[in-house]
Amino acid sequence: MSYLFKYYSKQYDKFMKIFHLDKNKEIIKVIKDVNNLDILDIGGGTGTLSDILINLGADVTILDPEKKMTNIAKVKNNKVKIINGYSTNIDLKDNSFDLIIMRDSFHHIKDKEETLKECNRLLNNNGKILIYEFDRTHIVTKLICFFERSCFEKVKMLSKNEMKKLASRYFNNGEIIEISSYEYIYLGEILKGSINP
Repeated sequence: MSYLFKYYSKQYDKFMKIFHLDKNKEIIKVIKDVNNLDILDIGGGTGTLSDILINLGADVTILDPEKKMTNIAKVKNNKVKIINGYSTNIDLKDNSFDLIIMRDSFHHIKDKEETLKECNRLLNNNGKILIYEFDRTHIVTKLICFFERSCFEKVKMLSKNEMKKLASRYFNNGEIIEISSYEYIYLGEILKGSINP
């Protein structure tokens, strides 16, 4: 994730708005009530979503490897907790969170299965995971993919079915919510003891 996010961190929020990729309202609508929830925002970057969640009463931790991005998040809201690191080996206790969110970040993660396994470990009983992504089968997603790869990013998008199948190894009641013809949200929940990763 380094090149694109290190060198364009200051322009990132503006870029997301210009190209209508800032889907925070849609995500909040799916989550509904976040008051008093402990939330992990994986790939939370500049903290736009985390700022909203904190103002709605949540306790939010951003996990993101890029310090230039998370420095901006801290300026936006000094209540946010920051961990600069990767999603495959998170130095946090089991059952730490009520909700884990990955907004526009899952396709940047190389070891997707290990990440989901970590999310399974970190979620408490009846915790939920929300992943906002682009369907790789759509032409718009292919253009996004081309752009990111031209910025030296190694990305791998998943179709809705691929996402649901992969996540089903670690989460129950997986639901795909279509945001547009090329965007979707995967929403799943964990019931400890019923899943054997």
